[in-house]
Amino acid sequence: MPPALKDFLDVKRERFDCAELPATLVPAPATWFQQLYRYLELSVAAVWRVRGVSWPHLDVLYFAMCGAVTALAYGLMRLCAGPVIAIGGACLLASSPLNLILLSNIRDYFKAPFQMALILVMGCLVLYGTSRRRVLGLACLGGAVLGIGIGFRPDVLLGAAPMTFALLVCLPLAWRGTLLLRFSAVALFVATTMVTGAPILMAYGEGGNTPHVMFLGFADPFTEALGIRNPDYDVLPLYNDRNAELEVRSEVVRQRRGNGNLSMNTGDYDREMSAYFRRVVRALPADMIARSLAAVLKIFESPFDWEATQHSSTSPGCCNACATPACRYSRSCGRSPCRSSCWRWPASSPRRRASGCSG
Repeated sequence: MPPALKDFLDVKRERFDCAELPATLVPAPATWFQQLYRYLELSVAAVWRVRGVSWPHLDVLYFAMCGAVTALAYGLMRLCAGPVIAIGGACLLASSPLNLILLSNIRDYFKAPFQMALILVMGCLVLYGTSRRRVLGLACLGGAVLGIGIGFRPDVLLGAAPMTFALLVCLPLAWRGTLLLRFSAVALFVATTMVTGAPILMAYGEGGNTPHVMFLGFADPFTEALGIRNPDYDVLPLYNDRNAELEVRSEVVRQRRGNGNLSMNTGDYDREMSAYFRRVVRALPADMIARSLAAVLKIFESPFDWEATQHSSTSPGCCNACATPACRYSRSCGRSPCRSSCWRWPASSPRRRASGCSG
């Protein structure tokens, strides 16, 4: 990699000129991880194409997404309130500390507009889905939102289940004579999702790392964040990708299913991690239930809890685990209180050392 490009990606410089690339440089195909975030990367590329390759130039994306979240918040509140209350609620959301803190992380925040848009589509289905054309149109719109959204963040795919439920069960129509319409709407929703999200869904054939991310939820920092009393056992002491990978590789060796030569982002690793995750859930069902309930409660508490807001500014261990250069740039220039979850721990604290914080 050319030194100038490496310095730019390591956020040692703000700008990069493509003229600095050597003429003999051979473009490489997109990695598996890049394929999963294709639409996010294309959005960044479009901005850089117009404004030049520079981290500060990505501010336009932040403004656009924050504006979209505010507009969608207004739309959601208009489903149940007048325009004055909806404007007030949208402004409160836009100026809330939680929203502003999460805005500093381009990869995690950019799923919010798609999730909110999908909720708005579901609300419109429940309240206004009174005709065949309207139901099918909203189903198609929901599929497009979901398909494009997973190209920004795979978490958006979680909206598929409630959207399907809304189309099948929650339409304001009599059941008699509408079964074909309901199932047709679901089929259209699925088809639109598959078409708009085809490049991302195809990339999952090589492994999606979803079981890996789910397993990371057992890490000790999350136990503390959820307010659960530490049990007498540790499933995953550290919130760290390599630590989780070693757990799975050790399990493969213990079960004599191979020599443990696995690596993340592969189909074999996905299958082994899925098997290991299922084994942990079967062994500790009460732990899984407690974490799920605590997570639901924290969702409702976090907007009103400054301590939770500080912790939500990043995942545990973000100081050494954040994947996006834009987020690293935000922290380096003082835009993001990424270290806010670290200052509460003494310098000698094991929890602080585990999170990767220093100074």
